[in-house]
Amino acid sequence: MDCCNVYINEKSFNGQNSDMASVEKAVVSLLECLSVLDGCDPNAVSIRKYYSGLLYTDPLSHDLCIQNLGNKDLKHKLKLALRDAVNWDTSPLSQAEAVYLHKGLDVSWSSMSESYENTSPLLVNLNRSNVDEPVALIEKKGDGSMEVASCSDASVVIREVIKNGWRQQTYNLGSSVPPRDEESILADASKFEVTEHRYNGRLMYQRKGTNNLCYIDSKHFGRAAHIEEFNETTKEPVQTLKINDDSVHHKLTYNEKRRRLKFDNE
Repeated sequence: MDCCNVYINEKSFNGQNSDMASVEKAVVSLLECLSVLDGCDPNAVSIRKYYSGLLYTDPLSHDLCIQNLGNKDLKHKLKLALRDAVNWDTSPLSQAEAVYLHKGLDVSWSSMSESYENTSPLLVNLNRSNVDEPVALIEKKGDGSMEVASCSDASVVIREVIKNGWRQQTYNLGSSVPPRDEESILADASKFEVTEHRYNGRLMYQRKGTNNLCYIDSKHFGRAAHIEEFNETTKEPVQTLKINDDSVHHKLTYNEKRRRLKFDNE
C-alpha cells in the first residue's frame, strides 16, 4: 500500500489575501484539497495529515488568522477536516540545530522542514503563496536538497491521486465526501460542456444539444450522491442523474418538482 504524509503548510500563510472575501475563498480552496484526499481509497493509500499550532496564528491577511476567523461555519469545517490530523509540534522530526531553506528563506521548525524529514510528503498550501508548486525544493544546510510535492488547487490534487491509482476516475459510492465534477459523468465532454453558471458554488454543465443545465448536489455523498438537471429557459427541474452514468438516480419528489433554478450571481 502507498502512503502520503500531508502537511497543512502554515508557511504558505503570509498575508497574501487582503480582504475577508479572498481569505475565506482561499481557506475553502485548501479544504477542497483535503476533501479530495479524504475521498481516496483506504485500500490503495494510507493518508496521514499533520499540522502545527502555528496554523491557527499565522497571518491569512494583514490582520486576520484562522483563530479569529469570523466565519464560524468555515472554522468548523476546518476543524472537521483536521479531526484525525497529528500535531507534529509534540514530536517533531526536524533537527533543532539544523537550518532548512526554501527559495533562500529559512523554513526551519515548520511543516516544510518536517516534510523534508518524512517519507512521501505532500504540502497543502494556501493559494497565492510564495511556496513553489507543484514541487517545492527544500534544502537542509549541509545535507542537500529534496523535492516535495506541493499544491493549493484541488483539481491538481485529484489528477495526481487518480494517476497514482488512489482514487478512481468514477466516483466511489462508498465515499463519505461529495463527488467532484472530474469524477462524475459531467466530465464526459462528448455529452456535457462547462458553463459560466454556478449553483451553490458548483459549476453548471450544459447537456449538449439541449437547453438543460446540470450540477452536482453537494449536500449528498455515497449512494445518495446525484446530479440535478434543470431547463435553463423555464428554470424547472427535469430529472436527477446518477453520478457515474447518464441515467435517472431517483424520481423527483413533490418538493423537488417545486424547485426553481437560481444562479449564484442572481
